[in-house]
Amino acid sequence: MTAAPRLHARRRRRRGVSHRGRECPTIVWQAERRLAADLKPLALVGVLLDDGPGGCAYSVGLWDGEKRIGFLVERQRRKPSRQPSESRAGNLGVLDPRIHDAVIALLLVEAQMRARRFFAQTLSFDGVTLNDNQTSIVFWNLMEQPPIVATVACAILRHFLGVPDLSPEQCRLVAERNKELFEDVATLKLFRGEMKPNRDGKLRVIEMQPDDLHPVARKISSTVLEVAKLSGWARL
Repeated sequence: MTAAPRLHARRRRRRGVSHRGRECPTIVWQAERRLAADLKPLALVGVLLDDGPGGCAYSVGLWDGEKRIGFLVERQRRKPSRQPSESRAGNLGVLDPRIHDAVIALLLVEAQMRARRFFAQTLSFDGVTLNDNQTSIVFWNLMEQPPIVATVACAILRHFLGVPDLSPEQCRLVAERNKELFEDVATLKLFRGEMKPNRDGKLRVIEMQPDDLHPVARKISSTVLEVAKLSGWARL
């Protein structure tokens, strides 16, 4: 077979047609044809990844009432867009929920956080306290079994906020004000299995380190300190 017939044969196989003109008996292509025929619209909620012109895009949304991750692999994109859409030229589909975790783990940190929130998989902290020697913040989740506590050293907050003389109570106020952000960070560590039991084995402990907070450090708000100053809640 010459080069030209081989090229045409490859093109036919990509379309699901054998070199003899019959349908290829491959499960993969049959499944893709069924998916294309049965695909329902994905009601987009947010973009997780957009690789730009000619690339792929991933988004979370509702597919037939279920929370799913949708993807779009484009043949060619003439105009950049911030949301994947079934109207653009490309292959649109939804991921099997069994591989959601594997795909989410490959995303950038902030996209992982958005995905976990969308699927309601984020830890929820019931309280924010100081440890006994007032050097660390402790976030409590007593609903999980065994209960989960997450910690972050006050020194880490002082470093990211650029306020070296922040008092322990001020650190706690900042942590409480940014509780949702710390829930997101702790959730990613939980899904990566980065936790350990405490001394008596009754609690699971997640220790948040500078590297964990660095991607979202710019989002840590300290405005609560101004409110505290005006209200007399904390001594500055």
